[in-house]
Amino acid sequence: MKKQFLILCLCAASTVVAPAAVTINLTGGIFASNDGVHSPLANGQLIQLIASRSDSDFSTPTAASFVSGDDVVIGSGMVDSSILSVNGSAQFSILVDFASFPGLGAGDPLLLRWFDINAAESAPGTGAAYGEFRTDSSVDGGDPWLMIGDGGGLITLTLASESAGGSQPDSAGYTLLAVPEPSSSAILLGALGAVAFRRRRA
Repeated sequence: MKKQFLILCLCAASTVVAPAAVTINLTGGIFASNDGVHSPLANGQLIQLIASRSDSDFSTPTAASFVSGDDVVIGSGMVDSSILSVNGSAQFSILVDFASFPGLGAGDPLLLRWFDINAAESAPGTGAAYGEFRTDSSVDGGDPWLMIGDGGGLITLTLASESAGGSQPDSAGYTLLAVPEPSSSAILLGALGAVAFRRRRA
């Protein structure tokens, strides 16, 4: 009987100290392409919320990966103009389970990144156009773009350009960057690695 009671107490204690999930409600618009006339992105294009777990620097996406280093995609959504009735806009919620993101904690900066690619894509691919936004402060009534602790709670993030009735310049929502091609040095290192591997096997 004492042993059963001890097990129950341990289970209850682990339940109390387990990290709670954080809900992030995100509203954004207008996300637009850099095509000269800044056409709103089509429905279904990819939007990601990224956290940097150990510094304030965010890695550049590569053709094969959306993030690298200490950066992690904590949630994704897509452009869906039907929700806000504004072309190129989005509104969705992300449930962040801290157990899935070791090292994620209070104060970690958050960055919004969107791609002119379908949300189902598993990697950006070379030349994919993308844009990004982050600030440490509140924007248009939202919370600061910083992660809160694992005690659970709610974060509301807003990126609204002037065309969507917000305070940010329309340029804040443009896809101004492109995923670079693999560098020649990376290609050379890969080739040297392949040669070394062949020599070891010989």
